[in-house]
Amino acid sequence: MLIIFEGVDKTGKSTLLKEVLKRTNYKHIVYDRGPVSQIVYSYLFDRDLDSSIYYVTSTLRNLKNLIVLCVADCDIIEQRLKDVNEELPDQLKDIKTVQKMFEAESYILGFNVLRVDTTNASVDECIDMILNKIKEIEEND
Repeated sequence: MLIIFEGVDKTGKSTLLKEVLKRTNYKHIVYDRGPVSQIVYSYLFDRDLDSSIYYVTSTLRNLKNLIVLCVADCDIIEQRLKDVNEELPDQLKDIKTVQKMFEAESYILGFNVLRVDTTNASVDECIDMILNKIKEIEEND
């Protein structure tokens, strides 16, 4: 299965990705950011979007797939950034809008999407949701 973790910085993508890999014994193809990030960031940073991205996504939809859309409350994201002495570029400062863009593009592309809110959920709770969704997708294929 192809699993792509998408979302704004500091929503838990890397943390959850590493844990999914461990708990599934590296069974799946797992990426930190993919076509959704490419589309959203191309728009926000005024970059040219290679039209081949839509060919790639149509090809990827033929695989067992899952986009894990990581979200969190804006205050939590800001605190996580502060904790590691990082700051978002100006184009990403409106966190709520950027999160909405990630969500919209995730569903538009036609992948299986699991929205994981890391605001109050523990890593174990998030991983359980992800593993349950993976199991559901595998059983329906």
